[in-house]
Amino acid sequence: MGLKGKLSGKFVKGALGVGAGVLVGSCVYATQTTYIEPNEHAVRKDMWTISGEPGLSEGVADGGKLYASPTTKTSFIKFPRTPQVINFSNSQSDAKAVEEVEGFLNQPQLEVPSKDGYKNSFEMTVIYRITNPYLVTSKVGAGKAYQLEVGNRAKRVIFDTVGNLKAEELYDVDKRVPVLAEAQKALNDELTPNGITVDHLLLRKFSYSEDYEKILDDKVLQDQLRIAAEREKEAAQIEKLVLKAQEEGSQAVETEKTRATKISTERRAQADTLYEQRVQDGELEKQKVLAEGQRLVNKAYDGEGAGRVVGLIMASKAASANKHIYLRSCSKDGANPLDIESITKQLSGQ
Repeated sequence: MGLKGKLSGKFVKGALGVGAGVLVGSCVYATQTTYIEPNEHAVRKDMWTISGEPGLSEGVADGGKLYASPTTKTSFIKFPRTPQVINFSNSQSDAKAVEEVEGFLNQPQLEVPSKDGYKNSFEMTVIYRITNPYLVTSKVGAGKAYQLEVGNRAKRVIFDTVGNLKAEELYDVDKRVPVLAEAQKALNDELTPNGITVDHLLLRKFSYSEDYEKILDDKVLQDQLRIAAEREKEAAQIEKLVLKAQEEGSQAVETEKTRATKISTERRAQADTLYEQRVQDGELEKQKVLAEGQRLVNKAYDGEGAGRVVGLIMASKAASANKHIYLRSCSKDGANPLDIESITKQLSGQ
């Protein structure tokens, strides 16, 4: 074998040695470490220590690779960081949906007696988080023991708080919500020292017992009758007010008509009085004019030629009484149209 062959053989042996060392190291690393997921945290448990005091480490182990020695039998008890749910429902679909999520738990819906002795049924959901794995493990226990811890305490707190409400008050949001806030606070007062925090406590799908349902139906009927009576009474009052308004309106109309008639009569009387005054004034003015005319006529009769004027008047009257007037015109006593005096004498029969 040449020098080249010797070197090649040594290289192969070295490579095999390095590969075997890496493999052994990987196996040792894998057996003495554990991986904590990002959505997990854990508490370390040592079964053997140098001080001879096995037990839990009070520190909380966050996500990542952590040393776990098989020599000291070190292990990590893991818990979820994500919100956990305990659902109290008889719905098969709800139960199936909850149980499909790892770590979630479904239990039968709650039946809580009310303060006045009626049984109320409803569904409840508790949403909570594990905040301290060491407290949970040391005070509650490992595994899923915390689920039963939360569920049992939640039921007891609900019985102690919501059970103090009357049946009808459970359905009154203004009375139910403060009681639920009180229940959540009481539940956290019990669970926080054990490393668990409740974020939400939700109630839904309320149902009455049959006895209370009958009482409720009767009450609803009584309320409906009461409301109907109140509405009839209100309608009667409104009708009374309408009639009163109509009566007052009619009286007001009659009063206004009377006033208007009185004003019209007064104005018409004033107009008639004014008319009569104007007629009398006109008649008086007419008499004055006639008198003045007569005075002027009389005055004219007293003047020169008045006899001729009288003759003409008499001739006019005579002419109006006769269709034809015959006057002599051929004799010496004949009528001369220019001799008014002669014509007057003939007409007067002289």
